[in-house]
Amino acid sequence: MLFELITQEEALSATASPVQGVRSTTTSTTEQTWAYPLLVVLLATALGVSGAPAPLYGLYAERWGFAPITTTLVFAVYAFGALGAVLLAGQASDRFGRKPLLIGAAVGMLVGLVFFMTATGLPALFIGRFVHGAAVGTAVVAGSAALLDLRPELGKRVQEVHVARGVDERVMLVLRRDVAQPSRELCEL
Repeated sequence: MLFELITQEEALSATASPVQGVRSTTTSTTEQTWAYPLLVVLLATALGVSGAPAPLYGLYAERWGFAPITTTLVFAVYAFGALGAVLLAGQASDRFGRKPLLIGAAVGMLVGLVFFMTATGLPALFIGRFVHGAAVGTAVVAGSAALLDLRPELGKRVQEVHVARGVDERVMLVLRRDVAQPSRELCEL
């Protein structure tokens, strides 16, 4: 299935077609100019928020008194969620469409972040991290496929997202140093 957007005129012409259930798959790229940048922003956001909760782990470890191995396990749960999503999201997006998976991934990222914000114990961290990893993995796979569907001639530009990942990681390091540490000190007051 292609991730395609059709105009109202195309939808009307498809329903007026003498052949039921058949519609033209030709869409104008000028009518989809917003979709490509939106997908790039979604992918950059997904990769950016993947590390967002990390500065909180030190605070949680202090408050709840868990060992350093526990923090490692919380990180590992993310990898399991992401790996599972990467293995399943490609076929699922081919079968059910890119858009439903991308919407689900965006909702999943928000749900994962809510788990982190409202966590009162270790189970919430594990659930939040797994959901977050699965959502980011799904967004990357379905989003990359959607980018290629929209502009197959620009397939090499998908690599730009990987550059954004490096930038996002550096931004997160700065935020951890400049925002999380002062916030941690305020919590200790």
